[in-house]
Amino acid sequence: MHISPSRVSHAIKKQERRIGAPLFERTSRTVRLTPVGRQLRDDLLPAHVQIQQAVGRAVANARGFTGALRIGYSTPWCADPVFEAAEAFRGRYAGCTVRIQEIQFDDP
Repeated sequence: MHISPSRVSHAIKKQERRIGAPLFERTSRTVRLTPVGRQLRDDLLPAHVQIQQAVGRAVANARGFTGALRIGYSTPWCADPVFEAAEAFRGRYAGCTVRIQEIQFDDP
């Protein structure tokens, strides 16, 4: 992330002063979230996910990756790899929708 450890520590200390409580329990061997830190993480997680998705959609739109991808598979043993690939695609191209359908081999 190109951020020095001292800069991260400074930012954490600043937030702890702002909140008025420590966010981490630090020892020479471990760093753990305090109850306040866990609550803050849990409260911020939905917003963080929403921001990541919004940025992903903006990147996809900027690159022109929008629309729908339709996938058909004809044998049940293909289903798991197809669903895994679709999830990877969704993660990479948030502006696209993926539609998966099992089709009969003799159905054009």
